Amino acid sequence: MKSRSLCFGLAIGTGLISLHVPHAYAWSDHGLGTWLALKAVPELNPAAKVRAETFEDFVAAEPEAIAAMLIVEETWARVNVVSYPALPDSLRFHTGAGPLKLHDRLLRALRLNPTVPLPLFLQQIPGVSYDSSPEMDPREALIPLFVSGGHRPTLAIEKFLKLQPGQAVAALDVVVSAADEPDFGMDIGLWKDNGTPFGAEYGFSKQPFGAAHVLFSSQAPFHMGFFHEPGVIYAFRKSLKNTYPEMRIHQFTSLARLAFETGHAYWGWRLIGWALHYVQDLTQPYHTTPLPGTNTRTILFAAIRDLVGIHGPVTRIVRLATNRHFTLEKFQFESVREALEQQDPNNRYSSAMRDMRADATYPAFDDTYVRQVITKEACSVGKPVKSVMLRAFPKHWVNDSTHDWDEDAMDRVSSLEEITKNPVAKEAMEAMLEGLLRKMGSHSRNYVNSALKVPRP
Repeated sequence: MKSRSLCFGLAIGTGLISLHVPHAYAWSDHGLGTWLALKAVPELNPAAKVRAETFEDFVAAEPEAIAAMLIVEETWARVNVVSYPALPDSLRFHTGAGPLKLHDRLLRALRLNPTVPLPLFLQQIPGVSYDSSPEMDPREALIPLFVSGGHRPTLAIEKFLKLQPGQAVAALDVVVSAADEPDFGMDIGLWKDNGTPFGAEYGFSKQPFGAAHVLFSSQAPFHMGFFHEPGVIYAFRKSLKNTYPEMRIHQFTSLARLAFETGHAYWGWRLIGWALHYVQDLTQPYHTTPLPGTNTRTILFAAIRDLVGIHGPVTRIVRLATNRHFTLEKFQFESVREALEQQDPNNRYSSAMRDMRADATYPAFDDTYVRQVITKEACSVGKPVKSVMLRAFPKHWVNDSTHDWDEDAMDRVSSLEEITKNPVAKEAMEAMLEGLLRKMGSHSRNYVNSALKVPRP
């Protein structure tokens, strides 16, 4: 069975545009990228072991500390997150008597999908040996809606191992496994028009872009951050500001620090993995601006014509952006997977992810880093990325607005090298991806080092 990510319905929206597509590859295949990027972090050396602990036991052990942390977290979010919707009083985490268990209350206070199962598990990196553990069906890690829909997270890491409470496990393995979890359904169905009972209670707006009735598209505004669009674009579609990866990163980092401080190292590392997912998502140009390389005049012209019923220009622009988005992610997915399968330490992509030379050239990771460093940098490379793709790939993949991106057709290509025939263009494409992965590695390490060393106020 071919590997597929769980970002199936990632939506692209701008101006008056919304579109959903059936499948998409997750940027970076987070487990593999995380393993490559963090192997050299001292706190994650192979000897660093933690004891697996259920989410229920963690929350039950520290309810008062969690309640106090969430009060501080809510205050921070109201001040620092643009368009943040205040947490409804009915969702505030409390430690008194009530119909819900403590861990269920916490999921709701964090405004996550409350059906997420959160089992104890590991994802196995190809070529890495693990202590003997029984295999686990990956569907056990998914929200029930994914399972009932027949979806299975067959990522490049295809083997899931089941852990037992108290079992010793390498901290790096915990982070690697957790880095994929936000794609397992945490952010699905949270908007008030998604048709879920919790979405109606959570206080978020209508889904700001994408198709609200499509299950998978609802997670996109938590995994994308459109922070650097021209003012006129926001004037057309103010809801593009309603993206909340900063909220997720801060929530999970604060809870991770609490876990470390109170002796729950397993959950400290797992929560760092969750936050890291959003950090890595935002290093992808198509997660930080809806239409990379498309000038504002063209977007506005299409949006105005769409208002008067002429939908062709909007359809063409969005279809092209969609095709390029998923072609880039498919190329990245196959490239990183191949690098791991080869187990060649000199592979250009593996080397890029491990390259620490640029880490110190960035400012310290703080509450402004996501907006002012990661997403600004990703937006700045959108135009050159588009230019390289137009030269490297066949026209019908990246520059034909009559063609819909077709995952099945791409899966039939045994290697993406077969569709990058021009050696000069192919080298440019590989160099571009190498640069993106090098940045992702630096930002991943800078985030983890900050999360471990800098206490929250």
